[in-house]
Amino acid sequence: MADQTTKVLSFFGPPGTGKGTVAQRCVREFGYKMLSTGDLIRKHMQAQSNLGKQLAEYVNRGQLVPDDLVTQMVFEWAKDQVKPGATVILDGFPRTRVQAELFLQALSEDPDLSRVSFKVINFELSEEEIIKRISSRLICSNKECQSVYSTIAKMPKQAGVCDLCDSPLVRRSDDEAEVVRERLNVFSKTKNELLSFYKESDQSVIDFVVPHGLPDVVFDAFIKAV
Repeated sequence: MADQTTKVLSFFGPPGTGKGTVAQRCVREFGYKMLSTGDLIRKHMQAQSNLGKQLAEYVNRGQLVPDDLVTQMVFEWAKDQVKPGATVILDGFPRTRVQAELFLQALSEDPDLSRVSFKVINFELSEEEIIKRISSRLICSNKECQSVYSTIAKMPKQAGVCDLCDSPLVRRSDDEAEVVRERLNVFSKTKNELLSFYKESDQSVIDFVVPHGLPDVVFDAFIKAV
């Protein structure tokens, strides 16, 4: 019988470290499932539901979304998407100690999510490089695509147009430099607390220092580290 254990990789780190790009490549090359909490938040905001309106109040100020709202979204997604034997990447979740506590508790208590191997990949990069990367980032406006480009590392073949689906490329409002700095300040306050919790809980954490270079260089280094 095939192994029915679900492997969950939590991609942890500040914005701009390449978590999403690496995750998308793992999906394409290895068939992994991926949840980007940022993309899921934006989908709820676009739908303008009650939850989406609550999320927008925090996102538009560059603040972290409260843990209860994030975990509500992730658990709903996990119930629908996580299948036995799959490998799942959680891009940006858990982000805080409270989220991690709630998530790991759910894994231990919920029979549908109990057979899970959980591992954290800690992406590390300097603040200066993060701001540089994010300021150059372009995103495909097609919500079903969301491919990422960069004016310094990965230009589209046609200016302003996605290579994969021909949709327009856009800059997100939360990618502006001042909003990014606020996001990094907020992130730094929770990083040490969360990593300490993982250590106390004997959770597996792999530190991945993101190298300088094109996406292929980063992905090759990621494969070697993981």
